[in-house]
Amino acid sequence: MKVTVDLNVLLNVAQNRLPHYHASEEVLHRVRRGEYAAVLPGHALTTLHYVLEKYSGTALANQTLDGLLADFAIHPVDKANFQHARQLP
Repeated sequence: MKVTVDLNVLLNVAQNRLPHYHASEEVLHRVRRGEYAAVLPGHALTTLHYVLEKYSGTALANQTLDGLLADFAIHPVDKANFQHARQLP
């Protein structure tokens, strides 16, 4: 199964946000086990790095992104993507 993982799923795990932490963690485990082919929007990486660096330090932010880059495909988000999305009902 191919899934797009929203930034909030990553933030739920990184910040231990309840009540969604456990469901989000399960999604990430399934990606790492290869059960899901997962894609992250490009903007999720920069936002996550900013939040992690601010609250947990550069080393953890870099380590987390390295792990995500190993497990996820990255979908570029550009103007054309947003224009297409605006046309959808």
